[in-house]
Amino acid sequence: MPVSTSIRLRLCVALLAAVSTLSHARAQDPVVRLGHFSQTQIDHQLYLAAGHPNEQWRYQGLRQHLAGRDAQAVLHFERAAGYADKISQHYLSLLYWYGQGVPQDRVLAYIWSDLAAERGHRNLLRIREKMWLELTEAQRAQVIQRGEGMHRQYADAFTRIRTERALFRFATQMTGSKAGFDGHNLTVQFGPSALQGTSTEGGITGLAMYGDERTDRRVYWQAQDRMLEGPLRATVTIGPLEPHDRTL
Repeated sequence: MPVSTSIRLRLCVALLAAVSTLSHARAQDPVVRLGHFSQTQIDHQLYLAAGHPNEQWRYQGLRQHLAGRDAQAVLHFERAAGYADKISQHYLSLLYWYGQGVPQDRVLAYIWSDLAAERGHRNLLRIREKMWLELTEAQRAQVIQRGEGMHRQYADAFTRIRTERALFRFATQMTGSKAGFDGHNLTVQFGPSALQGTSTEGGITGLAMYGDERTDRRVYWQAQDRMLEGPLRATVTIGPLEPHDRTL
């Protein structure tokens, strides 16, 4: 599989640890599994994410999550969220919803979900609405009180510009000719031994590393949005249901 294609597929898979149901699970159970990466794959993706802070912080968060350090993962996802990373905002909504690595806060979880669904993608909207139905009236009132400040900090109107500035810096520093760049003839190696020219970890064409999907802000956001449109992969483990007395 061409590396440029595999990047897109891996990111699609990593996108949504979707909620097939928001039933109650025991707090001690690690219920959320974000993405389907190995540590080696995450390390490779970090090389490919050069110049894209939203992706870099997201993969740092996934690295911590895979190692079982969800409290650290949350910090990295929050940094990515500050660069308009909808995937990380979605991850935060799940971690706060189930209280994994952080104290459970379903109001904050909903706010993160609302931010993740800001661009109107059906999958994220569906998860947001499921969460809303699970909130109490008091929690919904808190969403209104707490949500405005969060949106001013993390909504696209305030965060996309940060990523776009990083894209501009990355594009102006790319390897190769600035006039008539032809990435087909350039191979970018990655791995600790790449500086010695003996990297065995992998490499991609310059086009995949520096093409429009990685450097042109309009095309980049289109590519990012396509990752939000794929089918959801349910990787939330629901524990034994807790009985509730429904008698009044």
